[in-house]
Amino acid sequence: MRDSVAARLTEIEHELKAYDDLVRERDMLREILALPPMRSGTEAEQKRPRARRGENIQRILQLVSEREVVTAEEITDATGISKGVVYNTVRSLVERGQLEKATLESGVSAYRATAPLPSS
Repeated sequence: MRDSVAARLTEIEHELKAYDDLVRERDMLREILALPPMRSGTEAEQKRPRARRGENIQRILQLVSEREVVTAEEITDATGISKGVVYNTVRSLVERGQLEKATLESGVSAYRATAPLPSS
């Protein structure tokens, strides 16, 4: 009888080996679920109040007029405007001829004003 019990135990252990990968994946998923939820950039941006119409353009043009050249990252850092909005606005300003795109020695794109910013 003891031999048959040991044989059955060996069979069961062999069959359970097929589930090792599933058990590991289950444990990993449980660990992930135990982590605090991540906040996506879009959620954070939705909580930020929208700028008034034209405000981002004015802030970007003002900053660019104060410096010889400025990168999109520097604009983001200095103004707090999101990267996506900065890139889209700068591209639009270049297309309209209000900014000129330049390439720094490091290969990074930068921008300069094509004309002085009118006084307010």
